[in-house]
Amino acid sequence: MSQIYVPASAQSGVVDSVTGTAPIQVNGISGVAQTGNVTISITGGGFVWEEKLLSFTAQIEHGYFLDATLTATLPDGAGLVIGSTIKFFNDTNGTVTLQAGLAEAIQIGSQISTFGGTVFSNIPGSTLELVYKPTDHVWHSMANNGGWVVVE
Repeated sequence: MSQIYVPASAQSGVVDSVTGTAPIQVNGISGVAQTGNVTISITGGGFVWEEKLLSFTAQIEHGYFLDATLTATLPDGAGLVIGSTIKFFNDTNGTVTLQAGLAEAIQIGSQISTFGGTVFSNIPGSTLELVYKPTDHVWHSMANNGGWVVVE
């Protein structure tokens, strides 16, 4: 029997293809029966994108168009794993601020905020991709286009 493990969290685990012998066992989904070949189709995936006009708490594996002056609070705590990613696009003439959790910092290039610190941008079109590394509790910039300023 071939088995495929896909974590319960929809935010991790991707199966591109599987080769094996029948039967294929699908656990955790009621009402699934297999006869003959099995085709599993998954739609969507990737980042979920949203437009924001008010301050909010960001979620991992999400991208945000920031359409007004606001503060986005970065997630912290047990839900963060290595590689947790969030993307931001400043789509306003106002100032957008990204706030780290009390136990996390934000690093852009060689500059790093204090724990619980912030970065901001007041330049329309600025983008920032942050990736989390739990061993140092830091959101690291993987892509930075425009004027994001680290408040140390």
